[in-house]
Amino acid sequence: NAYKTRFTLDNAQAIYSMDSRFGSQGMAYFMFSDILGDHQIYLASEMDVSLKNSDYYFQYRYLKNKIDWDFVFYHNAVKYSYSIYDLETNSQEYSRYRILGTNISGIRPLSRFIRLEGAFDLSYSEYAKVTESYSNYGNELSENVKESFRTIIPSIGYVWDNTLWSQTYPVDGTRTYIKYKMSPKVNEKSLVFNRLTTDIRKYFPITNGISFASRF
Repeated sequence: NAYKTRFTLDNAQAIYSMDSRFGSQGMAYFMFSDILGDHQIYLASEMDVSLKNSDYYFQYRYLKNKIDWDFVFYHNAVKYSYSIYDLETNSQEYSRYRILGTNISGIRPLSRFIRLEGAFDLSYSEYAKVTESYSNYGNELSENVKESFRTIIPSIGYVWDNTLWSQTYPVDGTRTYIKYKMSPKVNEKSLVFNRLTTDIRKYFPITNGISFASRF
């Protein structure tokens, strides 16, 4: 019989925290894959989901062919500078920075130790002042966007890597990469830059998964 892709849950975990400054917070993580490992799906979300105030993340990996493709959608929101709670209006003001984006990347091996990496990232960043009102029927948000901008960031890299791994980290070998990344001018508020980076890491094994690393 022909193989039919069927996803199963590989991992699920939840993290919860509470403190006097930010109150209660929680994140849930899920990972799905098919039997042959050709497809992988990652999901992460705050337990209290809000379209603009929560963190959430989705990633799909297509690993069937020679080029490994990654498709990512992400949203991150940071709230800060809370005002004193207004008892008369049952509301509170705060500042919020959020970023919404998508990323497509691919990795193509050229030999056993050499590969090319490319990526394309499109994102929207925003700073706003938010007033959150509370009632028996739920919360209402009113916001005033102070500043926003969009970025497009393509990149390409060359990697030479013969490292040996122990569980989730390298313990022996060398990894070197050269990467070029740029952001064109989309509009007057766009972040514009050109960047060329290089990184060389050498790992020296010591014993039982322990190693010494140097980086240049």
